[in-house]
Amino acid sequence: MTDRRTCPLCRAGMLVRMFPDAHDWLVRCRACGLGLADPQPTDAELAAIYDADYYQQFGYAAGPAAEALARIKRATYARMLRQAGRWRDLPARPGAPGARGQSLPRSRQVGMALQRRPRLLDVGCGLGYSLAAARDRGWDAFGLEPHAMGGRGLEGTPLAGRVAHATLEDYRPPEPFDLVSLVDVIEHVRDPLATIRQAARLIRPGGLLLLATNNVQSRQARRLGPRWVHFHRAHLWYFSPATLAAVARAGQEDSADRRDAGLKPVPHGQDAHAACDAGWKPVMQGRDTHVACDAGLPPVVRGQVDCGDLPGRDAHVAGGLGVLRVEQAWRVYNLQYVASILAGGGNFGLARRLARLSLRLTPRPLRLASWPPLPEGMVLLARR
Repeated sequence: MTDRRTCPLCRAGMLVRMFPDAHDWLVRCRACGLGLADPQPTDAELAAIYDADYYQQFGYAAGPAAEALARIKRATYARMLRQAGRWRDLPARPGAPGARGQSLPRSRQVGMALQRRPRLLDVGCGLGYSLAAARDRGWDAFGLEPHAMGGRGLEGTPLAGRVAHATLEDYRPPEPFDLVSLVDVIEHVRDPLATIRQAARLIRPGGLLLLATNNVQSRQARRLGPRWVHFHRAHLWYFSPATLAAVARAGQEDSADRRDAGLKPVPHGQDAHAACDAGWKPVMQGRDTHVACDAGLPPVVRGQVDCGDLPGRDAHVAGGLGVLRVEQAWRVYNLQYVASILAGGGNFGLARRLARLSLRLTPRPLRLASWPPLPEGMVLLARR
């Protein structure tokens, strides 16, 4: 068992060590499937992880390597923005002007388009490459990154100075945003529920929240077990599609209510197939091998957690944040990026040795060439 008595998400007292021989700090709730670090690293330990050389583990270096890293990061973020773009024109409430079947007058649409570009904030934007991808797609983009290297990739560009070196708690923009994204951030924070509440307050009514993170129930994670590359001390939380959706909802609930009542736990044994609607019911009744949250991404749903497909079905519950969908994320990598991560990892000795060898022997043009998009992780979209 673990030192923590109950799951911070569903409040069930069913926490067990996932891999006690390999990672004695890694805990999983048998009720809802949430994974977490217990205990979490100390502030001093996290400061050592996020040191001045933090970005070098991803292959960052001045010159061609930085340019190659910028290309794959921009391409990945652009794909996520395309996923969010399918929901941008939907209204905040069903029945409001602009709802399905109730289109805005053309003159008003044109007027709104001329007034301003949609505003975007990328929380934890790192070197800032996401802002360039957003700008290219028509967004008025801003970033938030507390690390000293934040925005370094935008130096000498028109976007320089658009990254605020502050925490989400302290950030006070002059006006709200149409989209707030947290890409590979939610698994790093001390309190994901508080982080989502803080992000939601920056979104204008009808705007979108985009969360992207790894999927602890993916085929890769299940096959590799303790050798999965994402099991390391910088990650404090490990989500499935169901638990990510539950956290997004719980993040908007009043903390006192959540303490008193908790969230409804997924019955034991259903954590790998839990659907995302409020009652934890399979979206496709009678076909439990194809429920929406299946980590194996079956042919019927292809990586999408169907939370109703209508903005009104789940909107304005949990304090106003309605989960629209959880989808398969597609990311663009290159050999330099992947091998740099594997070379510094401690979970898979053979992969570490092969990665170091490839970094030494592979010609630079091949190391820096972008790969086709690969399925990795998941993207959650929610509307305020």
